[in-house]
Amino acid sequence: MITGDHLETALKVAIDAEIITEEESKLEGIFLTGTNFRKEIGDYQKVWNAEKEIYEIIIADKKRFTNVLKRLRIIARANPDDKMILISGIRQEGGIVAMSGSNIADGEALKMANVGLCMN
Repeated sequence: MITGDHLETALKVAIDAEIITEEESKLEGIFLTGTNFRKEIGDYQKVWNAEKEIYEIIIADKKRFTNVLKRLRIIARANPDDKMILISGIRQEGGIVAMSGSNIADGEALKMANVGLCMN
């Protein structure tokens, strides 16, 4: 789950939606803020692909990203780039991603996902 909400709100929603359990919410690395997510995964570049007319994310250390992703369940206080990094990293590993968004800031991430739903 990735959200712009505060961490406490995100944890409550994740527990209520059964994304994680109360016990899991106490484990290290299960949740991060967007800022901490970027620190954990290390360097990345956001590059414009003129041919495809989209931004692409190049993750410098894919093994590091994978290790973070193994335990991560929630990213709170996320910005649009955090969403793009997460989606891109999952897709680069062969994963399939569905994303919902509610405003124009989510546009690029919605385009990157295999399935994108815009809600109002």
